[in-house]
Amino acid sequence: MTIHDSQRWNLFIARQIDTDLANLKPAEKKAFKLRFAAENLTCYSAGCGEQKVFQTVVPSYEMSWQTYTKHRTEFFRKFSELGWEAPRRGKSESLLAWLENQFHESTQIIEPTEISLEEKLRFSLMTLNYRKQKAIFDDFKFASGPAAGLFLVQGRSGGCQKWLVNRLVYSYLPEVGSYYKISISLREHEAYVEDVWSQLGDQLLRNRDVTPSDLVEHVYQLWQEESIILAFYNLGELSESEPQKIINEFWNPLTARIQQDYKESEEGYDLLLFLVHNWGKTGKWALEATSDLSNWDYFQPIELPLIENFGINDIQPWVRENRNLDKLLPEPRKLRQVANELYQRGSEGDPERTMRAICKRCGANWYDIENLLAI
Repeated sequence: MTIHDSQRWNLFIARQIDTDLANLKPAEKKAFKLRFAAENLTCYSAGCGEQKVFQTVVPSYEMSWQTYTKHRTEFFRKFSELGWEAPRRGKSESLLAWLENQFHESTQIIEPTEISLEEKLRFSLMTLNYRKQKAIFDDFKFASGPAAGLFLVQGRSGGCQKWLVNRLVYSYLPEVGSYYKISISLREHEAYVEDVWSQLGDQLLRNRDVTPSDLVEHVYQLWQEESIILAFYNLGELSESEPQKIINEFWNPLTARIQQDYKESEEGYDLLLFLVHNWGKTGKWALEATSDLSNWDYFQPIELPLIENFGINDIQPWVRENRNLDKLLPEPRKLRQVANELYQRGSEGDPERTMRAICKRCGANWYDIENLLAI
């Protein structure tokens, strides 16, 4: 099997897993889908190493090789319990061979559609930097216990904080429509937690005069049906004590109820909250946050590292890996020249300006790309 149209293959795999592994949790399904999308019988049987196949096919799935290998044994064990055989090199009746036959015989295959330039760029840009933030988020994704996490996102203006939030959410819940999105953005001079409650109430209950208890109850009821993603942007105007009120009056009561449900059933949907400082550091907020999840309690905020400028050593390998993008690298010998040009046009690695420079070179608009991933 070649990697036929990857979109077609991935759609088939997603359907197969949703059908045959319906009893698994969403995060487990996602891991299995990634595993199958990474596999390629031609490369595998021709002697290409598993890591080479993974690195070639998987970047847009936002999982590191280290994370994958850490959990692959558990994935295979669960397959064995379900009567599915894990693929092994040289094994003629492998799971992948069986899936390939099913793929060809299926009468419900979704025909591939042409992938737009914007979609290609979106997948490509999702592999550009933000490694430190992603590493901590990956630790959270595979932590035990209720899937509830509060993240502090920080960086100066132009750091593409919204892109980072969307990228992390997509890596966690890639299926479109698999979660309920709640996004607010404080306006200039809105500096108190009451402004947060007012916007949330307007969006969720069409009532700006609500209490935190009203909001907790409503979000909890939504969580009973599907995963919830909340993103609070432009919190830079908040005084140092206000973010703690968001935690005390909203997050802690909400997660306490979720924890109780989890203790009773060990199942549940996901709940993520991002508090975003769009032009500075969250360190000024009086919060006891952590970046070390080895001894983490999900009531505790997780502080993602400060967004920094991209270095030329970030941009150059990205250009090499994405050299087939339209107009990005017309001549392979000019790789270093193109990377330096993007670095300079991006004001020496300013994240947003670098994104704009890449999109402009490829004939696209950065805001169109950003909106493709917006929650």
